[in-house]
Amino acid sequence: MPTSTSTIGWTLANVGPAPTTYPAAPSCTAASSLILDWQNLRESQWGVSCGVPDDCWPQPTDSALKDEIKTNPLIVPFYSPGVACPTGWQAIGSIAHPTGPSARVTSSGYLSVYEYEDFSNGDWIYGYHIRDAFGVLLDPGETVIACCPSSFFVEEYLTVCVSAVPYTPSTGCETRWSERPVDISTTPVIINGTTSTVQLLMPLTSHLPSTTVETTFSSTEHLLVHSQMGPIYIVHQPSDLEGTASASATGGSDQDSTSNEAESTGTNAASALRVGHSQSGWGQIAGLAVVLILSLLSGMALVLPW
Repeated sequence: MPTSTSTIGWTLANVGPAPTTYPAAPSCTAASSLILDWQNLRESQWGVSCGVPDDCWPQPTDSALKDEIKTNPLIVPFYSPGVACPTGWQAIGSIAHPTGPSARVTSSGYLSVYEYEDFSNGDWIYGYHIRDAFGVLLDPGETVIACCPSSFFVEEYLTVCVSAVPYTPSTGCETRWSERPVDISTTPVIINGTTSTVQLLMPLTSHLPSTTVETTFSSTEHLLVHSQMGPIYIVHQPSDLEGTASASATGGSDQDSTSNEAESTGTNAASALRVGHSQSGWGQIAGLAVVLILSLLSGMALVLPW
């Protein structure tokens, strides 16, 4: 598992070895947890009810962390070791940190790093995502796989897995969040030997006050209704794959190392999902390699995986 667990505002929490099965809690797929939108999943505005299930993700054993994760979206649990998604789940993306002094972190599917326009002129502001945290914290040789239930799908810019359901809502609940305090830092970088600057968006706090507003829908309004489920994350290193191969050779597993490796690199189920890019690597901003030369956080030598 990653040696460090916190960076750039995010905290990754190891909740133990990946299970072979992961049945979601009933509250995760109940009607009360459905999301509603007009035409665009990225703009889902309502939930069927104002209640939010707090057991729809892997649960840490640390009781304090288990409580904090309910209100802090920047704490993300992951399983380790684990080489494949649980039964009934499919890989939707991955990040790999190869070994070697010049090896670059790569990403695919849901966890792809998108190629941005060249924002070295200061007009663009980069906001950190969970893929950035994994990209920074994975040790050399480690891979993280993002998994969704096999009957769900993801789309570009979505943060959850979704599945359309036949349901006619009569009410909806909208959560209105207060603005998150942020710090925009201007940071020098080297682009092809030339020093430029970029702007990076740093969250200052993760606890957001919110209010809820209930809405009543008429029978003539046509809403799209989806069940939602957050991805689960599984981290492994080469020795974990070797252990799986040994178990298979002795009859301890019916899944060989080839299929495990395909799932870990996102080349099987993930490639068929509706995601924006299939493969990319950190450092590809308009095709240019970028190296940070100034740390934003005290005690960190590097704060971005690219």
